Amino acid sequence: MRPVMRDPPLCRLRELQDGTYSIDDLADFHEAMDEEGEYERRFEELNKRK
Repeated sequence: MRPVMRDPPLCRLRELQDGTYSIDDLADFHEAMDEEGEYERRFEELNKRK
């Protein structure tokens, strides 16, 4: 449910329920959020070294 709870949300719960987005789309949302989190972590790590 991370894509729904995110601010701003990547999708709405009803869009997942009504078939607007597939389970593959949901997996893509999660993967994109994981990548974004990793980039933020790396950026913060770089700033700590300075």
